[in-house]
Amino acid sequence: FRKLLTEEDQRQINGEALRLPDSFEGRDLSYGMPLSYEAFLFLLLGAGTAVLLPLRERSAGAAARKKREEALLLDHSELLSKLMVYLGAGLTIRGAWQRIAESYQAARKAGLREERPVYEEMLRTLLDMAGGVPEGKAYRDFGQRCRLRPYVKLCALLEQNRKNGGADLRALLSAEMEAAFEERKNAARRR
Repeated sequence: FRKLLTEEDQRQINGEALRLPDSFEGRDLSYGMPLSYEAFLFLLLGAGTAVLLPLRERSAGAAARKKREEALLLDHSELLSKLMVYLGAGLTIRGAWQRIAESYQAARKAGLREERPVYEEMLRTLLDMAGGVPEGKAYRDFGQRCRLRPYVKLCALLEQNRKNGGADLRALLSAEMEAAFEERKNAARRR
């Protein structure tokens, strides 16, 4: 067979490619590349990456949500405290909300404060109200965006007070603030 190949090579020396014989000693011949495990391995690695990449992204998203929730819980007591101070000074709920959000925004612009999710959501709520969203709906939307029970409860208290009026809002906020400080202390102990 080697002798036949050498003869064919000499006969086709000026051709562009060597044409291999179709048969040898009455048997049909076929040719192919040897099976490469590298190609199979590359395909397997590609499939593995395609499976693992979404899992990594989902894990990163879950970690970011958890970090955001922790920041929201840490800031809950501070927010309640500020609301109590401004409401005690005679401001309306909306006025207190606006003062807290604007002071945060000014501190951020001055570089004195890092980004905090609760205050960013408060700014968004102010923009919603300025855009014509009713105050009660804006507070409910705030609670839904925060997705944590303490904020949903706070928004329910604010909405109830806004609708019914009520001198007991400060007392309710005070009780909420004490519970929030307790939760913050417990979270610090756990950490």
